[in-house]
Amino acid sequence: MRCVIPIVIVLLTQLNLAAAPAVTNSDPAETIRAELTRQIPECETISENAARLLLQNPPHKDLILTEWQKFCGASKEYFLYTIAQRLPEIGPTSPEINASLWETLKTWSKSKTGMRRHPQLSALFRANGEAAKPTSEEGKLLKIWFATGYTPFLRAVAQAEKSRFYPFFENDRTYAQRGLSLALALQGTYWIPNGNLARLGNHPGIGMQMHMGYGNFFFGLLMDFRFGLTPAPYSFFNENTGALEQNSQFFGLFVGPDVKWAFLNFEQLSILAVAGFGYDLISHYSVPRYSRLRPAYSDSFNINGGLAARYYFSADRGFYAETEFRIHRAGFGSAGQGGDDLSGYYYTAVLTLGYKINFNEF
Repeated sequence: MRCVIPIVIVLLTQLNLAAAPAVTNSDPAETIRAELTRQIPECETISENAARLLLQNPPHKDLILTEWQKFCGASKEYFLYTIAQRLPEIGPTSPEINASLWETLKTWSKSKTGMRRHPQLSALFRANGEAAKPTSEEGKLLKIWFATGYTPFLRAVAQAEKSRFYPFFENDRTYAQRGLSLALALQGTYWIPNGNLARLGNHPGIGMQMHMGYGNFFFGLLMDFRFGLTPAPYSFFNENTGALEQNSQFFGLFVGPDVKWAFLNFEQLSILAVAGFGYDLISHYSVPRYSRLRPAYSDSFNINGGLAARYYFSADRGFYAETEFRIHRAGFGSAGQGGDDLSGYYYTAVLTLGYKINFNEF
């Protein structure tokens, strides 16, 4: 019994301590400092905590800003917040409008430490941007960045040629265009033959393009498949039977190197000269693999050239649509011994949808 009593006393003491309310710090600055640094005390985390507190519309807002500045006054997060607070004061002569701010807007928007990683700061910037009523063009452009993000901001700057942001945008665009790029595209084709080749009729096609670019020049590969029914059957020589046969199915293939040169460039529109060469084939009779039968086809070396117009859907020149018109010289001759004459040239009208990756950051 004597042993039990001390144990009970200890347990009751522990329970009383656990039930006792936590002692709160009466100094608001100490409380705010603890909130800001309750995780790893680095500026990204402190800024995110500061944004979380400010979004709650607290009574000690000035203390939060004082402590935030004390810890991270030189950080880009705090700098951007001060800009967001001063949007109505920003004008064409403001010293904040400089290359450093432009780079900060870009890196914050694209880096892993930007808006996607810090939702509280993103919400705080958006709230400040939406509430601001700037009067200058520069202030209105910054409001777009804070309220809606980098891509709408970039589109707006592309149209604001008189703003102080426009020279930075133009320099970046020129730099991106002069560097390496990769363009990948899918295309729809309309095949228009002439001369005796026209007996095969006009046909749709599908294909792909892949071009590596440097500056305004693009070098790559073009592949196109054409198919459909001919207006009337035509004769071809079948080596398997040693006789002429009739065919009304059309299948064509072109593959070869391709070159494009954007000799005229506007804001989101480019005019290109296009040229290429390659292997061209028209199939008359296909056979199963390993059947020991011989297919019938006409093939030719192809050389082509023409013009294209490419429209980029955004100022950063990523997604684009392109229309091409080319003339092709090919010499298919005939569809085999005694087969119909397929001599002639043809045109192609092409609609392309693609995406251009600029390796120089825009």
